[in-house]
Amino acid sequence: MPENSKLEWKSEYSNSCLKTVSAFANYNGGVILFGVDDNGNKIGVKDVAATKLQIEQGIHDGISPVPNFELVTLPKENVIKLTVAPGDTPPYLYKSKPYTRRDTASVPADYEEQKKLLLRGKNQSYDAMPADPQPQHFTALSELLQEKIGTKLNDLICKTFHLKVSNKKQFSENDSNADDSYNVAALLLSDENNYPGIDMAYFPNGIDTISGRQQLENESVLKQLEEAVGVYKLHYQFEMIQGMYRTTIELVPETAFREAILNAVVHRDWMVPTRIRVSMFPDYMEIVSPGGLPYGMTEADYFKDYLSISRNPILANVFFRTGLMETFGTGVKRIQKAYQNAKEKPQFDIGDRYIRVVLPVLKERKQKKKENNAPAELDQLLDFIRKHESVARRDVVMHFSWSSSKAYLKLTELCNDGKIKKVGNGRSVRYRLIV
Repeated sequence: MPENSKLEWKSEYSNSCLKTVSAFANYNGGVILFGVDDNGNKIGVKDVAATKLQIEQGIHDGISPVPNFELVTLPKENVIKLTVAPGDTPPYLYKSKPYTRRDTASVPADYEEQKKLLLRGKNQSYDAMPADPQPQHFTALSELLQEKIGTKLNDLICKTFHLKVSNKKQFSENDSNADDSYNVAALLLSDENNYPGIDMAYFPNGIDTISGRQQLENESVLKQLEEAVGVYKLHYQFEMIQGMYRTTIELVPETAFREAILNAVVHRDWMVPTRIRVSMFPDYMEIVSPGGLPYGMTEADYFKDYLSISRNPILANVFFRTGLMETFGTGVKRIQKAYQNAKEKPQFDIGDRYIRVVLPVLKERKQKKKENNAPAELDQLLDFIRKHESVARRDVVMHFSWSSSKAYLKLTELCNDGKIKKVGNGRSVRYRLIV
């Protein structure tokens, strides 16, 4: 077997192998074979007993804390097998630095990785950390709670959902500063936060042409999800009139998109300062979530749904308690089920720092759209604006019986296409044709 992220060869012992011991202990464990050259040939070590003693002393003196490891001599080959177990109390340091694996190399962990290791060592998730700044308003969350469980957000709900961090360890029981503070999960759910959100863009003619780009951020993740579904509907749903009936046709199954974008928000790595990216094309859409699989989860676990590990358990619990998601990691199966009768299937690509989901457009439904003789909604909207000097969003809502979010998205798309312009600010915003 060639060298990989969990296997390294060493012709003889040197202290440089302790970087790899640190990396193995910090993450998924691994094996170092001493007495194997760079080509994988078993050349053996000169003195097995002395080399084993060097390895033991090197680990005990050089790695802090000392990880669990095992030394075995392979018979008749003078090859020593060092097996390092994944550690329970990271970070494991060599010369005061934690190391990680990048393919076959052991390199110092960057700042983000060090923070993750420290949290794992404390058995704490990032969404449980104190929020900075502290959130102020929770309109979207309170409305959701009122709808789903019949109560608005209050202090008891915050504590039940673990949205607050106790400060009693830092202050005395009678100190006024000992009030609990909100955590990162609460900040993400609040009306305003500074975390990167969702970047959505439609590419009608390939990667070089962008139409209708939406950057959803600086608002509650609940609001971002609602708006993301609205953008999806704008591009991948249309209505077909058959006789007296109006039917909604989904080019991409809405169930599949909801699961993919929900998983991207709830299970993403919020310590990575980049947006969730949703790229939309005529034949497929692609959702890329920052952060690979949570620690302790394999690709087999991800696809078979045998094991569900949440990177953000507090955030996931809120979504579960409000009925927005399942707890047992059925997202992948639900996406696959939505395509069970389709020729083209969804694709999943898992990297060290991302998860990518590709949802193909159902070709038979795309053909129906081509055959649909009803005027396009954007053309109808453009004609409506053409008949008036200017229109407000509420005029569009009333005339077409659309939701406010749908009206906003279609008006925004016409603005991005250079066909209309937005005039005014706030509630006085109106839309006019560009002459």
